[in-house]
Amino acid sequence: MDPHSSFESPWTLDSAAPEGPVCRWELPTDDQNYEKGRAERMKGRKIRLRQTDLTVKTAAELRRFAHFLGVDVKDCLEKGELVEKIGRSPQVLIVSADEAECGSSPSMPREPMFSPEDLEKTSISDLKAIMERLAVKGSSSNEKAELIRHLHDAGLVLSEAEARSRRESAQTTADVEMSSSNPTPSPPLAQRSVGQLKALAKELGIGLDGCLEKTDIVNRIESSPAFKC
Repeated sequence: MDPHSSFESPWTLDSAAPEGPVCRWELPTDDQNYEKGRAERMKGRKIRLRQTDLTVKTAAELRRFAHFLGVDVKDCLEKGELVEKIGRSPQVLIVSADEAECGSSPSMPREPMFSPEDLEKTSISDLKAIMERLAVKGSSSNEKAELIRHLHDAGLVLSEAEARSRRESAQTTADVEMSSSNPTPSPPLAQRSVGQLKALAKELGIGLDGCLEKTDIVNRIESSPAFKC
């Protein structure tokens, strides 16, 4: 697949088990009582991804997808590290192309998986690819608002409350994991070498034209949306 072509959505939801019916994948929340039951019910249920669904994406796109999954990738400097971190997520199952196609049956139950904010940032070509992969009618339209409306009608878009709850839950999980494992944090940008900063900027697709000093590079990276994803 051409990495510059329209994105074919990897967000196909079903049970990780090869047998049995397709199951609902319940979104995480910040309700501790609900989470106890949800964690038990969701054992073995994962989002199916082909390896190429990850490798063809840019680093910035992988960071946005990691944010969608609630995967902490702040310590990842290279694209390969992002792919590996997402692939190791307990929410992800890497499958072959044939298995991925089997999981995209139009008869699958719908589960909200996209936030309104993320869809607004998605290109029209990517929205069309998502709709075609998930068998959502209306992908022939060239109006972004119309495409998003069809995704809404198909039950694939989170409400604002659900999207907010998901972000808060992901942040809480990341904070708990960080405090429990006490990992060595990545050094602040100001403490990294110029070479490391340039490599990070290149990986994130951030231009450094006009940056003559190290502080200029740091400021340029910190002000980029790609770094904040």
